[in-house]
Amino acid sequence: MYQLLRCVLPVLLIAASVPRICSADKMDDSNSGNLIVGGFVVSIDQVPYQAAVLHNGKFSCGGSIIGPRWILTALHCIETMEPSEYQIVVGTDDPENGTKLQVENMFAPPFLINGSVFDIALVMLRNRLEYNGMVQCLPLLKSIEEIAVGKPAVISGFESTDEGGYEMVLKAANVNILPVEECVKAYGLLIHEHMFCAGYREGQVDTCQGDSGGPLVLDSKLAGVIFYGEGCARVHYPGVYMSIPWFYDWIVNTPNDNNTANMVVGGFQVDIETVPYQAAIFYAGELLCGGSIIGLHWVLTSYHCVSTRIPSDYGIVVGVTNPEAVSRRIQVEDFIFPAVTESDKTYDIALVKLNQSLVYSEAVQCIPLLSAHDAIAYGKPAYISGFGFTQDGGPETQLKIATIQVLPWQTCQEAYPTLMRKHLLCAGVTEGQVDACQGDSGGPLVVDGQLAGVVFFGKGCADPNHPGVYISVPWFYDWIVDAARNQSNAENRELCTAAKQEL
Repeated sequence: MYQLLRCVLPVLLIAASVPRICSADKMDDSNSGNLIVGGFVVSIDQVPYQAAVLHNGKFSCGGSIIGPRWILTALHCIETMEPSEYQIVVGTDDPENGTKLQVENMFAPPFLINGSVFDIALVMLRNRLEYNGMVQCLPLLKSIEEIAVGKPAVISGFESTDEGGYEMVLKAANVNILPVEECVKAYGLLIHEHMFCAGYREGQVDTCQGDSGGPLVLDSKLAGVIFYGEGCARVHYPGVYMSIPWFYDWIVNTPNDNNTANMVVGGFQVDIETVPYQAAIFYAGELLCGGSIIGLHWVLTSYHCVSTRIPSDYGIVVGVTNPEAVSRRIQVEDFIFPAVTESDKTYDIALVKLNQSLVYSEAVQCIPLLSAHDAIAYGKPAYISGFGFTQDGGPETQLKIATIQVLPWQTCQEAYPTLMRKHLLCAGVTEGQVDACQGDSGGPLVVDGQLAGVVFFGKGCADPNHPGVYISVPWFYDWIVDAARNQSNAENRELCTAAKQEL
């Protein structure tokens, strides 16, 4: 793991050898604001880590500078995920009239199922920032234990001071971390383990609409991203924040300035609750492939993973981080695959019909299909996961996930001139280092919280200039839906929809 970026003198921050994420060395209490609704006006040099997110030139949300090319904000602030539509402004009290910085890329959590829940995102700038008295990075809080009840924190943003409109003024305020019981009492099932609440029981001090995506600072470190509140500073409805410690590993393992992800080859280890749609396929008792849960009775995988087509040869394991440690496996009732697969092995997709219904939980969830009407834009961040091999020939049954990008068709064609077909797509990074590998075959490629691809082929594991090749789920969408619809049992006809994905 790389070293954390040091917040030191600007001349050092520009140096090419400096890593990319902020550390706490130079952030002191004087940079945390003073004592948004209930706060008072501050200047940017008091909160120099404060950023503004603009959508097509208009102020939309707040954000936090966490590195020379990185802004952390809320996912709903950049919901189209189109870099050309967004700009970042830093170092000013007046964001709509400040210098607009271009966005290179955007990243959402790889475990995204419902954007309204995992509401956090990284924005990568096209050019590096130059730090000065009005532009500074903010180190990340790593320990969740530090978000202790009663602790004072600082919130800031370009504030909407009433529920009707925006008053474009930079404000900050002090709030306190509140017990989780108060969060649950106010918001019920909205509250999850990756969230916390802060504010005052009496209201009067809180974030408001224009502050979404902005920082909550605790002990001079970024502890939260502003997510939600009922109105503005309403009594008994504190502000809700995404917990930075909960997302810390994802943040620091997202692609670096060279677009190569750290560490599934090059990924990082996760628990099954992070990717609850991940399935493992066993053949003759041995882990063979990955798959994706797409319905109560359905797993989508590669045809070559189930090529014997004898149901009793296979078993499915879901809901566990280490499938080889589980002796009980779900039996297979049948396989369905495109008729053309026998003559063209690039049609490498299959539906596995289970002989019993799954029971959904935090560790077992279906993932909706990216439909035939949805285009997969080049440059989009995508996420792969699997229990596969970390090097050519080397087994690893740790569940891992990695961030990659959907690549242009021309890149695929140059890498695999005789292989590419219209029902295939490529993803990865052209420098290698990140890719799916043999044991990941049949596993998911996820874009925007939907299943976009099935792991098909790659040259070796993370070889430079040979990205991973995936079966396009949108291309096969109608076939998948028709195959399920033709089942006689109504329950067997049901596939996953986005509406069923709330965790």
